Amino acid sequence: MDDAASVLPLYERQYGPVTGSFMRTVELQAHWLKFRPPDNPLWMAVHPDGHLEGYLSLRSTDDRLQAFELAADNWTAALALMRYHAQRLEGPDAPATLRYRLPPAAPVLQWIVDHLEVIDTSHWDHPADEWVVRSQTFHHRDAGWMARLVDLTTLAQAMLPEWQERWRRSLSHWSGDVLLMVGDESCGLRIEGGEIRLAEQPSGAAEVIQLAPEVFTQIVFGYRPIDEGIQRQGKVVSRELLDVLNVLFPGGHTWITASDWF
Repeated sequence: MDDAASVLPLYERQYGPVTGSFMRTVELQAHWLKFRPPDNPLWMAVHPDGHLEGYLSLRSTDDRLQAFELAADNWTAALALMRYHAQRLEGPDAPATLRYRLPPAAPVLQWIVDHLEVIDTSHWDHPADEWVVRSQTFHHRDAGWMARLVDLTTLAQAMLPEWQERWRRSLSHWSGDVLLMVGDESCGLRIEGGEIRLAEQPSGAAEVIQLAPEVFTQIVFGYRPIDEGIQRQGKVVSRELLDVLNVLFPGGHTWITASDWF
């Protein structure tokens, strides 16, 4: 449990920037370490000077070929953990592949792609149909992680700091009011140059975006592009307004780490 303060920054750097990440305290991290199965500790990559550079979390069942979490600050640490993972499975029944749950934009994934190679490709039929690293995405209609809109105003107030940060990072400049109409509720956004705030009384010239609650929820979490959601309602908006909405509602898959599952 003394490693909690070192593990937490790795977790935050690897998974914190991803939509859907959880806020985690040192106390909670210590809790996760304390109650891990004794036969399946958290494996750590430690630099010779003593500081932690990566960790690996394996399944506690017999399916050890799948890693729930892999976090590393550099390729050397990631390679050490992956080698150790492979060594634990050596033998006549060793699997042909290892599986890792990683966000699509994780640096670790790019390092793996950049460094790993198949030594013997003589069995390949065509390189375009073969692979060293294979990514899988599973889709189910209205299944898996689901969310429901309870109160639009409360959600907008909670989202406002993130909308403001997204708008500032984009360096966009646009002025106008946007009225979000979701089901029977509505919420106004006022954008003035580089600033954005909630507007209780949008102007009469406000751009109206009407969405079904279930579609809006998917858009908030990045599962559905905002333009596709608007088209479903049969509305046409200007390219300029669509650029604004794409800044506020960027696409991108929500990611929740295995240790945060509940």
